[in-house]
Amino acid sequence: MRQTPSLCNGSVCPYANLTVAFSSDFGGNHSSSLKRGWNWLSRQWDLKGTGHDWSDRVCIQTRHSTVSFPQWRRASECSVYIYRMGEGRTLECGDIPQRQAVGQKNCRLNDKAPGAMTTGASGSESPLESICLSESDKTAVLTLIREEIITKEIEANEWKKKYEESRQEVLEMRKIVAEYEKTIAQMIEDEQRTNMASQKSLQQLTMEKEQALADLNSVERSLSDLFRRYENLKGILEGFKKNEEALKKCAQDYLARVKQEEQRYQALKIHAEEKLDKANEEIAQVRTKAKAESAALHAGLRKEQMKVESLERALQQKNQEIEELTKICDELIAKMGKTD
Repeated sequence: MRQTPSLCNGSVCPYANLTVAFSSDFGGNHSSSLKRGWNWLSRQWDLKGTGHDWSDRVCIQTRHSTVSFPQWRRASECSVYIYRMGEGRTLECGDIPQRQAVGQKNCRLNDKAPGAMTTGASGSESPLESICLSESDKTAVLTLIREEIITKEIEANEWKKKYEESRQEVLEMRKIVAEYEKTIAQMIEDEQRTNMASQKSLQQLTMEKEQALADLNSVERSLSDLFRRYENLKGILEGFKKNEEALKKCAQDYLARVKQEEQRYQALKIHAEEKLDKANEEIAQVRTKAKAESAALHAGLRKEQMKVESLERALQQKNQEIEELTKICDELIAKMGKTD
């Protein structure tokens, strides 16, 4: 258990022999004004028999702190102030005479909660330390844990959102690849139709050529008619040859374009597969990280719950011990009263 530090930096405290009393009202006001994360150590003495009212209290404050009501002042390390709670004024240290101590009570306040309390009799020291964690501190600790869990859940939802965005990108890429496949198929179909049309045209031209030859054979009877028809057919044949060359060139261009589109399709397919593999790896990493963080949060929550249960058991045990000591003190006081 944490020990209470020395309160006068090793020097003799002028109030070390005063009777000590703990004020619940003072502790309540004091606890309600502390800031989270600051430590405050205080001692309060009952000034009965010293010439001062019951409302006077001696406070030895360690570490800087600020309280809410005006009669309190900011105190530095081991500064001693005597406060008259009703009047709000400060007395000097030498104003309080010393007297033999009957008992002491130390109260350590940490983070708005009552801390350790020790009691002892004159001439002997048998400290009994007790830890008390208020319901507000329990609620604050659980609230911090819940906030951390909510933060991690928000982060997990963000990762899920990123996963959905990556998934949508992959679906869009698949749609693009499907459109390219559809375009390639359409181009192949167009080429087949063109080839069929070229074959039909070639067949038609062949038939016309045969017809022209037949006509040429029939026109041999007349040189003038033959020459005229020959010139006509010659021009037609030249046009057919030009058309044939143009069709061949067009077919070659289509073949080259088909090969180029096939190469482009393969490149896009490889790129899409790489993107898919990378996205799957990132998704796996995100899921693994989310599971690990969730397990760590559950473990931390369980640890804090066990700590709270341990503190509750310790509180119950210390309360029982305090009740037993109170009974013993009452019996001793009764015996001393009878003896007097």
